[in-house]
Amino acid sequence: MASKLVKLNSTRINTWDGDVLSTIKDKTEGYQFKEELEEAMDCLKDCCRYTAKELEVRSQLIGALQQSLVDQKDDAALTKKLIKQMTATQSHVQKVHEVIRLQRKRRKEMEEEKEK
Repeated sequence: MASKLVKLNSTRINTWDGDVLSTIKDKTEGYQFKEELEEAMDCLKDCCRYTAKELEVRSQLIGALQQSLVDQKDDAALTKKLIKQMTATQSHVQKVHEVIRLQRKRRKEMEEEKEK
């Protein structure tokens, strides 16, 4: 036992020395800081992934809305064209009816003249 005591005294390590305690404390705080930093980095990576997914979804939504606008413009143009064609057809039909009415009127007049 005396030899162990002599060895301990010869190393001259004082465990209560402030530098040793500071070193141990720094290492402990360093490990804790490293763990907190890694946890914060993981949270930041998750946040970046969610933001990227949200941007992708928003981009898809914007694309769908833009396509919808294009479709609506196409539908509006087609509707305008159909209305124009229907208006022209209606005007043509009115003219045809007017011609038929006039022809009937003339026939009737001619028949009345023949009867006289």
